[in-house]
Amino acid sequence: MTHLALSMIPNDEPTRNFMVVRAMAIVQYAQLESSLAGLFTRLLGVTPDIAGVPFFKINNARSRNSMLKKLLRERHGSTYNVFFNPLIKYIGGLDDSRNQIIHWATAQ
Repeated sequence: MTHLALSMIPNDEPTRNFMVVRAMAIVQYAQLESSLAGLFTRLLGVTPDIAGVPFFKINNARSRNSMLKKLLRERHGSTYNVFFNPLIKYIGGLDDSRNQIIHWATAQ
């Protein structure tokens, strides 16, 4: 770790603990995004490198979720609606939480 990175670590334990928990939440969300990218890949029927080009350019989570719903409907009709509709609604809540976590600032 560089000297600059070390100098950015706060001295007080509560702030350090907060930063660790925040980092863990960000990593968990990144894992969710990776799973959604895998679903996107399967629904398009292409390789991960091809699907990753548009998927990781999508900056709006609502657009991403809407796209996944439409792709699922195109591939499978309403077969998975009973599972996928509540799941995508839940993911929408996670997206909102992610945005709050990303934009939290620690005050010293």
